[in-house]
Amino acid sequence: MNCSVHRHPRFLIMIRCIQLILLLLSSVALHAEAVRTVRDFGAVGDGKQDDTEAIQKAFAAGGGASFPPGRYRLTRTLRIELDKVGPVAITGHGATLEMAGGGPAIHLVGTVQRTAAPADFPKDFWAKQAGVSVTGIDFVGAHPDSVGLQITRTMQLTVS
Repeated sequence: MNCSVHRHPRFLIMIRCIQLILLLLSSVALHAEAVRTVRDFGAVGDGKQDDTEAIQKAFAAGGGASFPPGRYRLTRTLRIELDKVGPVAITGHGATLEMAGGGPAIHLVGTVQRTAAPADFPKDFWAKQAGVSVTGIDFVGAHPDSVGLQITRTMQLTVS
């Protein structure tokens, strides 16, 4: 019996498409595992307890964090250095961040120094700092000098 692999161009294109789909699905699964809830790190979300340290620990672990419904009280800025923790996805489902201190509730810090020209991007920028998103979070200022988000030296950020 003579067996041969069919090498028709349509067959090869189909194989490449399947490989691409599997790669994309594995990437989505990898990112889904990285997102956890801030309650996993000790945040309560009752509007009374200071949740600042617990939420900062969640961001320091990398990947981002999900905020279940609740009112999360912050007393100082949550600083997220993207070069250290990688891209983050911050999501909320009926969640409010109440900033009880002065300054931003969340400060996202990137390393872009000049322009959007490819030569101006730091090494590993696209792997660590692109694709940041903040979705479904309400920000409330409980201090006269509080603000919601401060974004420094980054790009391709989505806020909705």
